[in-house]
Amino acid sequence: MIIIDDMSKYIAYIIDNLNHDRSISNLLDSSERIQALLNRYRNTEI
Repeated sequence: MIIIDDMSKYIAYIIDNLNHDRSISNLLDSSERIQALLNRYRNTEI
């Protein structure tokens, strides 16, 4: 099975952050987003 996804918006966001000398560590670290998604799931918001 092959999954094709358009990653251009993520790549553009990374490049934009690099151009503005901002840290991209929060973008690369998805643990906060995963925790927020799990909390929404546990609270049956999804």
